[in-house]
Amino acid sequence: MNVVTVQILDVKPGMIVDEAVCDEAGRMLIPAAIKLTPLHVSCLSRWKIASIRVRQADGPSPQEESAGEAPPRAANDNRDAGQNPPEGGQPMSRSTRVRIIEVEVRQRFSNLEKIPVMRDLRDIILRHLTPPSP
Repeated sequence: MNVVTVQILDVKPGMIVDEAVCDEAGRMLIPAAIKLTPLHVSCLSRWKIASIRVRQADGPSPQEESAGEAPPRAANDNRDAGQNPPEGGQPMSRSTRVRIIEVEVRQRFSNLEKIPVMRDLRDIILRHLTPPSP
C-alpha cells in the first residue's frame, strides 16, 4: 500500500487518511486511519485544507483516476452529509459527526469572541452537542 499526497479537489469518499489532518492552529480535524465520508470531504474544503496524505492500494493515482470525470461537487453541497456512506463504506459514527460539528462551530464563532451574545450562542450549541454526564 502506497502513501500519497492528494490535493483536496481529488479527495474522494472511501480514501483512508494516513496522517491526522490538522488545522493551522494544530488542532486535529480528522484522525489517521479514518475512511473518508462525503461529509469529511466537504469539511476539508470548508476548512481550507490544501492536501492530505492518504493510503492508496497499488494502481493509478487519484489524479489519474479523476481524469475525464465530471468535476467534483461544490464544497457546500452536502447531500449525503455522512448519512449515506459511499458504496461498501460504513456510516460515520455519531461521535465523529459530533467532533466535526464541534470543530466547525468553533471555527465559525472564532472571530466573534468579543460579542457576548455570540459567545453565549456558541456555548449553548457546544453544550447541546455533548450530552450531560450521568
